[in-house]
Amino acid sequence: MKARSVYRGRFPKLPRLLWRLVRVGFKIETEFRTDFWMSVLNFLAWNALYITFWQAIVGRTGSLGTWTAGELLVLNFTLSFQGALSIPFLGLQRLPERVREGALDKYLCRPVNPIVVTCFESVYVVSFLRQLAVALAGVGACLWVYHLHVAAWRALLAVLLALIATLVWACLQGTVAMLSFWIGEVGTIGFFVNVGRRFERYPIDVFPRAVRVSLTWFVPAALTGTYPAMVLLNKPIDLGLVFAVALILLGLWGGVLALVSGAGLRRYEAFGG
Repeated sequence: MKARSVYRGRFPKLPRLLWRLVRVGFKIETEFRTDFWMSVLNFLAWNALYITFWQAIVGRTGSLGTWTAGELLVLNFTLSFQGALSIPFLGLQRLPERVREGALDKYLCRPVNPIVVTCFESVYVVSFLRQLAVALAGVGACLWVYHLHVAAWRALLAVLLALIATLVWACLQGTVAMLSFWIGEVGTIGFFVNVGRRFERYPIDVFPRAVRVSLTWFVPAALTGTYPAMVLLNKPIDLGLVFAVALILLGLWGGVLALVSGAGLRRYEAFGG
């Protein structure tokens, strides 16, 4: 039997609903204090590992291509900042499982978008705030220790570019997740989409041109770390071109996500309904 959502319109009362989900998520995350502090230590340990990694890579020369040791660490924490911005969208990764379980059913009779609420019903507030604070503190410490000067307007542009990159990846991963309405398990497709993100921790300009183009247009890993860091550090970069590419990708994947999500919800079959 085809399920029919009663949702009509553009996210009525959505801000209040999301705020309620944020409050619930915060209470869940802070309920077990030991697990909370262990997660903090785990996050700090991973960042310490990356700092050690870059210090070892640059070795005696103190640089990798055009990147100094301090700039590489700024790149690392810039990527952590973008990762923090991505935390609210982690629910997209669980959407295929929720579709297979029929978890959308409970929202079909409510005046909300079932897909949106299903993706945001688990909001990791503490993780977001923790990673955001550590990333900003890390960037600030690197700028101070390595005497790197940053203009305020460039910092704002870097944040804006990181926000656009976050939305691009959310739309891209959301599109993959929506395919679960047709094929069920999308883990393999998601793996191939995300394999390019393994390169996001490395400066894009150390790769050959073909790789740089691929990591910008097809798997836009360069948008998450390298380009925001280059904007922040005033490294040679065409600002207009980078923002144009980012906005084009956002419009493209945003449009695809809107089409696929609408078609997927219409196709959705309520298990047991």
